[in-house]
Amino acid sequence: MRTLLAIATFLSLTVAALPALSQPADETPATGDSPLEETPTGDSPVDVEATEGGEGTEETVGEAAAPIEETGPGAELRKALERLKADPAQLALGSEVEAELLRLSGGNDPVVEAVYDLGVFYLRLGARDKAASYFQQVLSRAPDFSEATAQLGVLAALNNETDKATMLIDQALLADKYCAPARNYLSQKALNEGNLDEAIKHCRIALLGDPNNMNAYLNMAIALFRKGQYDVGELVCESALRIDKNNAPILNLMGLIQLKRDDIKGSITLFQAATMADSAYLDAHKNLAAVSLNFKDFELAAREFEIVLKAEPANTEFQISYALSLRGLERFDEARKLLRDLVNRDPSQLDGRYNLCILEHEYIQDLQSALGTCQEFQSRLDKKHPKFKEMELRIKGIRETIKAMEEMKKLEAERPPEPEKPAEPEKPAEEPGTEKPAEPEKPAETETGTGKPAEPEKPAETGTEKPAEPEKPAETGSPSEGGK
Repeated sequence: MRTLLAIATFLSLTVAALPALSQPADETPATGDSPLEETPTGDSPVDVEATEGGEGTEETVGEAAAPIEETGPGAELRKALERLKADPAQLALGSEVEAELLRLSGGNDPVVEAVYDLGVFYLRLGARDKAASYFQQVLSRAPDFSEATAQLGVLAALNNETDKATMLIDQALLADKYCAPARNYLSQKALNEGNLDEAIKHCRIALLGDPNNMNAYLNMAIALFRKGQYDVGELVCESALRIDKNNAPILNLMGLIQLKRDDIKGSITLFQAATMADSAYLDAHKNLAAVSLNFKDFELAAREFEIVLKAEPANTEFQISYALSLRGLERFDEARKLLRDLVNRDPSQLDGRYNLCILEHEYIQDLQSALGTCQEFQSRLDKKHPKFKEMELRIKGIRETIKAMEEMKKLEAERPPEPEKPAEPEKPAEEPGTEKPAEPEKPAETETGTGKPAEPEKPAETGTEKPAEPEKPAETGSPSEGGK
């Protein structure tokens, strides 16, 4: 039955949070970005010998997994977890999955794994006390259940009880050195400290004990991403997606990898896939919004910023980005109101005031208002600030434009009105019978189509015939010789 936990590992809370793209042009994670000196890590997360310093062990493979039963409580638990995996919306109070876990964890013969998964379920929902009570129930029935001990250590860390957390994690690893939640906790801790090689080592050990642990895949891919090893990180993500093709954090990280390769369209496709896999995964929405804004897909950007701000209404960084997407959609009044409300609530908000200055000057072209906004922004800057000189030139340009427009209006007001041109007399109407004579028709074209007039025909030859010659007298024979 313990092997069922491999199916439920996606519930674990020990995954490291991925940084969202805070500004459209910022593609760098918030912490741990500087690539360290690269060391051989291997392309496969499970093909490398994983030994921890000081443990003195040569064992490199975990125990063979027992077959999963097809009927009974174990199969029912597996189906409930698969349903939760396929439908993240089931991670909510009152869901059918919660009811199924409660049923399997109750009664006279509870399924210990279901009790554990119910604890993880409530931990994901932020009900820490409730989660702790279920983990303690697991240990009361199975004291060697290392995963429950590790999760109590995670809870202690969340409550800032560092010493207690360290003790419980060490205790879990003494019971099982491959304990995935304990190793994931240590890998996340190493990520937060920027110790990327240490993080990768813990992920490998976790995967030796649980080859399907999605959190270990994710933490390893994050470490490789921060080391700049994008090709290897992508291979790790692809291995994870063969286990769970709809894992939103993995899809989101692959989107960041494509972004590092300047494949904007590819990154947008992966961020969209992440939001479709889990609509509640906010980091993917943040990244999709920021990249879409950079790609000038203002409609998609605005839609995603609205989702983010619905969850985080006080996020000023994304309020400004949302205003920029509204500006791109030429919804200038909405963008102006959003930025004005922001600077009114927080007068020291420089980014909001700067973007309001640009909006009023270049887009709305309300020069008087822009002048005041830009002057107010400049007054809050040190002279060494990179925007100070820009504002100085902008304000000068606004003033000169206002002065030129005022002088033009003054000249127009002083210019005497031009005399009206006399109306042209109307032409008298033509009286009937005075129409112009029709023009003679042009000679018809010849059959040859040359346009030349036909030559006059010659007169018939009958009137010019020569007179007939007079007939000669008929011959009557020769005179006789005797008549002479």
